[in-house]
Amino acid sequence: MGTLLSRFVGPALLALALGLGWPSPPASSATEDDLQKAVDAYSRGNLVQARVVLESLQPDPGPLGGRAAYLLGVIDLQQRKFAPAEAVFSQAADKLPILADHAHYYRAVAAFYAGDYRLAVEAFQAVLSRYPTSTLRGLALFWEAESLWGVHSPDAPAAFHRYLEEYGEGAHAAQAWFDMGEAFVELGRWDDAASAYRRIRWGFEGSPFWQPAWARLTALARAHHLALDTTPPEVFYRRALADIGAGEFRAARAELLRALAMPSGWRVADDALFQLGVLSYQRGRPDEAAGYFRRDADLRAAHADDSLYWLEKIALRRNRENDALAFARELLQMYPGSPFA
Repeated sequence: MGTLLSRFVGPALLALALGLGWPSPPASSATEDDLQKAVDAYSRGNLVQARVVLESLQPDPGPLGGRAAYLLGVIDLQQRKFAPAEAVFSQAADKLPILADHAHYYRAVAAFYAGDYRLAVEAFQAVLSRYPTSTLRGLALFWEAESLWGVHSPDAPAAFHRYLEEYGEGAHAAQAWFDMGEAFVELGRWDDAASAYRRIRWGFEGSPFWQPAWARLTALARAHHLALDTTPPEVFYRRALADIGAGEFRAARAELLRALAMPSGWRVADDALFQLGVLSYQRGRPDEAAGYFRRDADLRAAHADDSLYWLEKIALRRNRENDALAFARELLQMYPGSPFA
């Protein structure tokens, strides 16, 4: 719990220390100095001294009091005083509008760690509705879903899906898929749970959730007759690109072929065929490469002009000038605006 809580409160202090929303001009140099002393004490880990100063500044009705309340909330979170944290973050939101989204977010965090998941759901939803462009939107979406799961809501899987739709490559993506699977298990939706666990298996190898997801998937397969893998081909295509970036060309080729062979593989056919052509060419197999490039060119999709250029290049390398000329003409006729024409 400590590690997760530190992830929550770190950005909170950063926002305060950067001086966002600092009143101009300051209310008085004395109170400003006091607030700086509190921040310095906090930075040194002297929370007792920081609290004494901040509690004296908190009654101020303006931004100064809002800042004091905000940092008091941070200290309360770190000291596991969740009920007081909720109260002072509410005050900070009222007194310091420029940090209101942060204050409401950490109020929701306090409710979550207090185990009041229903209040946390409402608070995270308030952040999302009031501040749709907040930099904390991704975190609010994720922890809203976690809060819904905390109350065993049937809406939890959909909430995880909302997070993944917007932040599918985010820091919490693997955990979101895993916890979505857990939520589906609680609802007895075995096939949906298996699909969620498979997304971790195919898309997040190396994640701390990979092994637990594989274990859950294995247990489900033993206990239930599961539907076929419905992982979309885009997952395997992205995995192939990651393999290419890591120099794992054999694995990348296997992933691309798998994506193409899927019933919905047509969605990634243009990209996959082009990448297969490049890989084959780099392996010294020009005939194989030409086959992939021809198939891609025939799709008349985004990579068609690139593939025709590669076909021309392969023909010239093999001293087939007539074929190269034919490809050049096709490229010029079909894609006159292409940089390869």
